[in-house]
Amino acid sequence: MFSGLHFVWLAICLIIIGGLLLWSLLQKWKYKTTLYVAAGYSLVSELLKVFSRIKEYDDLKWAGGLGGFIDVSALPLHLCSILIFIVFILVFTKNEKLKSALLSFYVPVGLVGGLCAILIPNDGVSFASIKVWQGFIYHSCTIWFSLYLIITKQVDLKLKAYVRNVIILLALVVIMIWVNGALQIYSREGYNDINYFFLVHPPLDGLPVLNLKHGYAAYLATIIAIGFMAVTAVHIGPVIKQLKIIIRTRKNNKCN
Repeated sequence: MFSGLHFVWLAICLIIIGGLLLWSLLQKWKYKTTLYVAAGYSLVSELLKVFSRIKEYDDLKWAGGLGGFIDVSALPLHLCSILIFIVFILVFTKNEKLKSALLSFYVPVGLVGGLCAILIPNDGVSFASIKVWQGFIYHSCTIWFSLYLIITKQVDLKLKAYVRNVIILLALVVIMIWVNGALQIYSREGYNDINYFFLVHPPLDGLPVLNLKHGYAAYLATIIAIGFMAVTAVHIGPVIKQLKIIIRTRKNNKCN
């Protein structure tokens, strides 16, 4: 973490985010345009991840050839991977309420999740690795799309959306604890490869806060608390603004 190569990647990510943001804002891209771009980078990213993590084994012979399958740890079950499904639902849905709810979920997750993935690159920082390129570029794009939606005021981050997102994320935590447990049978002996939402162990060793020095319960509570505070940070501005308007309206009604 924060090695020389990591700083190079951080610079590349800043260029990607800044470049896309300036381009989309100066060219005044429409919502559909940004959504199609999001669908494009999501699809390419997931295809790269799938085909770069297919394993072949001699003992999986079928019709005289080698057998192969995707690494179980590469399934689209991480929080940022779930955003891929959201993007494609947004492309095809005509339900405005569903669209609003999905966008309000995408933005805090894309912003916070993307930033954390760039700052804590659990797949390493090697320029020779396809999965490293895929990870940094994909998460840079999720940050761009989230920032674009916030700046152009196309996303609802007010109180109702905040409460809904907290409930959904807590529900996903419980579900992923079950999923991690069910998939541990596929982990290599001596390793915990299956670590969706990083609920099994920290994404990297030696992190200052996210570690197992005080036991697993403390780690689990810490990662949930950090996630809660991060999502709150994204919503806090619009929520406070909404509450001020509500208080002001009630005062005016009393005066009348």
